[in-house]
Amino acid sequence: MNKRVRMAILARSYNLAFHHEVDDAVTQVPEVADSVFPVHLCAVEDVAEGAAIGIEKELSGEQHAFIVTCADGQIHAYHNVCPHAGRRLDWAPGRFLLKDRVLVCAAHGASFRIESGLCTGGPCQGDHLARVGIEIENDEVLLTGL
Repeated sequence: MNKRVRMAILARSYNLAFHHEVDDAVTQVPEVADSVFPVHLCAVEDVAEGAAIGIEKELSGEQHAFIVTCADGQIHAYHNVCPHAGRRLDWAPGRFLLKDRVLVCAAHGASFRIESGLCTGGPCQGDHLARVGIEIENDEVLLTGL
């Protein structure tokens, strides 16, 4: 059994209760009025090189979960939703399985490149995480669109 599979199995034992609570909330991305943007997500310094952090924001009365990553000094942001089954990728709120710039979905083991969101292995290979619009202004990461 390879390392990714072992990581996913271990994480699954931790995340079952958590995912049952949030699955319904993240299977669809609700519409948000353009007038709410830009929205502060985090400071650039909050995201270490090669890392990923989870951010939760309420927009237009709806809760949204995001993943913010840094690769080669560039910030990237995605919806925290696996394209395979519509579940969150974190094994606990804001906690991700991540190694060598590969983010692993805790539910089914899909592997995503943090710089592109491309799934390189697992049940949704070839799909991408849904990217969200961001801008960097005064060393702050601002959400500009869903």
